[in-house]
Amino acid sequence: MNSVTKEPYPFWIPPGNLGTKNSREWTAKEAKAYFQWVMESRPVRIEKLLEYFDEVDGNDHEQLLLNLGRKAMKVFLLDEFSVQKAQGRVLTDRGYALAADVGLLLGKMLVNKSGNKLEWTITRKPKSHISCNMPVLTGFRVTGVLAVNCDPILMSIAQASGLLDGTRGEDVWLGIYDYWKNEIPT
Repeated sequence: MNSVTKEPYPFWIPPGNLGTKNSREWTAKEAKAYFQWVMESRPVRIEKLLEYFDEVDGNDHEQLLLNLGRKAMKVFLLDEFSVQKAQGRVLTDRGYALAADVGLLLGKMLVNKSGNKLEWTITRKPKSHISCNMPVLTGFRVTGVLAVNCDPILMSIAQASGLLDGTRGEDVWLGIYDYWKNEIPT
């Protein structure tokens, strides 16, 4: 939304051929390469996201997420970020990248909120796990015998699709943040 920025929003292009394969089919080496790429790309991608929306990552995470949600509702409807298909509007590659970057920002906020009790890791098993071989946040409260992981990138992409079909509103990312910050151990 930055009228000064003329360049298109950057694509989410992982190294090598990782973007052409299903992540569940990746080897451990490929999963690690993707993980390293995501971790190294985070600062620049978050900076580009904030720049695009004319926002700053200050102390008020809640307000920033509301601002992003309000602006994103309009931006995701642009043809650069979504296109009309028979089933409704769907994210383009740039829309996917924008949503993924919001997920990176959410992850950063949660790690900061936790005082570094949370950390990024790779989910390797089971292969049927939706986030298999993908970066996830670990360190949340254990529920019963289950350790709960958070995939803020995937969640953000799914919620952006919800913005397109009208099932989510401008507070969507604030809702994710509020839920997961309450799962951080004290």
